[in-house]
Amino acid sequence: MLMKVNMSDDKTGCTSCRLIGGFGFIGIGLYVGYVGSKNANNPYSRLIIGLIGASFAGIGTARLLNLPPFKTRKKVAPE
Repeated sequence: MLMKVNMSDDKTGCTSCRLIGGFGFIGIGLYVGYVGSKNANNPYSRLIIGLIGASFAGIGTARLLNLPPFKTRKKVAPE
């Protein structure tokens, strides 16, 4: 059985939720990148930690700009 997703009339989510979530993920990405680069011993671990931090920052940016995977889903008509 497939579940149907019903969204509210506000298709982008509340502004405060997007701001808190977006800037939170950007902050996590900056923190991971900064602390990881200080504590990493070899260049490969610095690269991996930097990529993880950049991924968090990218997710935060996508949330702020309402890009995928945070785009809205289409409403499903009730049967």
